[in-house]
Amino acid sequence: MKPADPSPVSLVIGAASLELRRALGPSAWLVFEEMLLRSTTERGERIAHVSVRSMAAALGVAKDTVARALNRLRDAGLVSPAQPKNDRGLFEAGSYVIDVPDGLTLSAFELAPQVRTRKAAPGTGQLTLGIES
Repeated sequence: MKPADPSPVSLVIGAASLELRRALGPSAWLVFEEMLLRSTTERGERIAHVSVRSMAAALGVAKDTVARALNRLRDAGLVSPAQPKNDRGLFEAGSYVIDVPDGLTLSAFELAPQVRTRKAAPGTGQLTLGIES
């Protein structure tokens, strides 16, 4: 069953992950980060409910770029596709089990209070921020 909204998480990248980042390359690393940030913990596993197309749109890259990156992540043993069934016995789309390697830490965080922006007068080129409490 797909969760409604994942909890906000932050990703802390430690020195132990630098070699992995170099080995994967920039595209695969970017996709991996996106999957981690969109993932939730379910039944003791880190699961990302994402599709190739949704990640491509979010990252501003082609779907083929995301597909190639996913192949690299699968080859490295970092993600594996999962196709859980829903209550009617139909497969759900776009689920991946993620193996979080050493050197990466995910932690929940609290969202900051709502920040409201107001547009400056035309032609001034300034932006005013206000914090509501």
